[in-house]
Amino acid sequence: MTREFRDTKGGGPWFLVRLEEPFEYQLKIGEPLRYRLTQVDAFLIRSRWEGHEVGDSNGVSVFVLLVERDRHPVDEKIDSHDFVHIAWGMCRPVSFPVK
Repeated sequence: MTREFRDTKGGGPWFLVRLEEPFEYQLKIGEPLRYRLTQVDAFLIRSRWEGHEVGDSNGVSVFVLLVERDRHPVDEKIDSHDFVHIAWGMCRPVSFPVK
């Protein structure tokens, strides 16, 4: 996780997670069947469970929003509706072996 944001509509916090490898995604932008190809290099995630936070030791269900390359949020507050809700997921802490 690289940064924390607050939603202008309440709830949160949202966390920006940069991806090691960006991917291409076709965003639907209109009818009938109009799409735009974009590069996604980050996600915004937030806990779906009341009373649980991203980083909880047992894991937590999260909302996953797409963040397009060159469209990362810059202010402390975001409107989550400005991003595409792509999925729900599980977020668990990862332990790395000590070298």
